[in-house]
Amino acid sequence: MIAKVRPGQALTIRAADWNAIAEAVAAVARMQTGPGGLLGGAPASLVVIAKNSTGSALAAGGVATIAAAVPAAPTPAAFLETPMFTLALTTATGPPAIAAEPIASGASGRVVVAGLAVCQLQVLSISHLYAAPIASDLTKLASAESGPARILHRNGSSGTVAAAVLLGAGGGGSAATSAEVAKVVALGSGTTYTVLQQDWNPATSQFEDRSGASNLSAMNLAEIGVGPGQMVDVGTYVVLHTMGSIYVFSHPVFAKYKD
Repeated sequence: MIAKVRPGQALTIRAADWNAIAEAVAAVARMQTGPGGLLGGAPASLVVIAKNSTGSALAAGGVATIAAAVPAAPTPAAFLETPMFTLALTTATGPPAIAAEPIASGASGRVVVAGLAVCQLQVLSISHLYAAPIASDLTKLASAESGPARILHRNGSSGTVAAAVLLGAGGGGSAATSAEVAKVVALGSGTTYTVLQQDWNPATSQFEDRSGASNLSAMNLAEIGVGPGQMVDVGTYVVLHTMGSIYVFSHPVFAKYKD
């Protein structure tokens, strides 16, 4: 603690006290200009202190899951005065935090829990407007049709790119377009098929399997109540729609019965 002095009293500052003052000034500067700093007088991010209990080091922009408050059961007043959390290995559904600075394993550092943050983003579809954590991945978020973060900007349309996201502004029904092209890759049962999303390649004038996309289960609405089912051939291109949590398409089925 730095002792106070009276007016007119000789001022003698120890090196340790001066260094403490310098660190305090630097901390205030970081609060004003760094992640969570003031932009036009308004906070851009909510930054708190968190202990890295993931078992691995977190890079700046790294992603972890908020596991618990420290202490485990703080009083509301004490917690609001100095909010602090522990971070766990990322889960797909847990509340995400993005590191505002490198945090060694077992150490504590600043993380963004709401507001503007910069991170790496795996772009799975250019139509995705939201981002979500990837289970056990401390390095990036993935674009998604719904998620806890809104994608504000991304430096590219495929692969893993730098991005600016808004934590706490997530939602669903996030596709920029209401429909997209998919290819039937396997038959399922009844009216359900396995499909893979496609992207148009202007260089070849063909649809190609979307990079990084996973197979989806989709229902053919045109087959409901018609025939025995499984009337769309593998390799057929269909227009895929999202209805809540399921994928659907409507492809004519009568060609199967022409003979």
